[in-house]
Amino acid sequence: DDGVASSDLRPADEVVSEQSAAEADAGGIGADVLLDDGVLVMISTMRVAGDDSGPWLEVSARTENRGDGELSNPEMSIVCAGSAEDGGWQADSTFELYAPLPPGTFAEGTVNLLLPGDGRFGESRPECASPAVVRVAASAAISVGDGPNPVDFPIADDLVAQLNGWTAA
Repeated sequence: DDGVASSDLRPADEVVSEQSAAEADAGGIGADVLLDDGVLVMISTMRVAGDDSGPWLEVSARTENRGDGELSNPEMSIVCAGSAEDGGWQADSTFELYAPLPPGTFAEGTVNLLLPGDGRFGESRPECASPAVVRVAASAAISVGDGPNPVDFPIADDLVAQLNGWTAA
């Protein structure tokens, strides 16, 4: 006898899910995070890129639907400290937000996230204050308004500084 009664044991998937949720609150790059709607999300890299109209945060993402139901890619946006406004995204991203994610499939690519207040017209925009995050939420949150809990992936302070100091080459 190893001293552990079988009634003290819990299902492994339950514990892993709880650990993922705890890690997600602090948002780890490379960590798999399960959203409330059942979409598994991984953000592998973040880097600053841009053009004459301003910068964006290029985020490499992968989503998986390991369930039986039809789901969608989540929404993603930059949220800066002290701001209630989320940033937008560029439609020419290779990872398409809100795209259908049928059962047993995955989607991966990069999504170019814009700073809050950036209308892509080259105009000045408010600075992004740290700590800033990439907020990921199940796309059901859009239509319901009070949907699943979002997950925040921290943006490194040096990346926030690069976004704020962007000048076109």
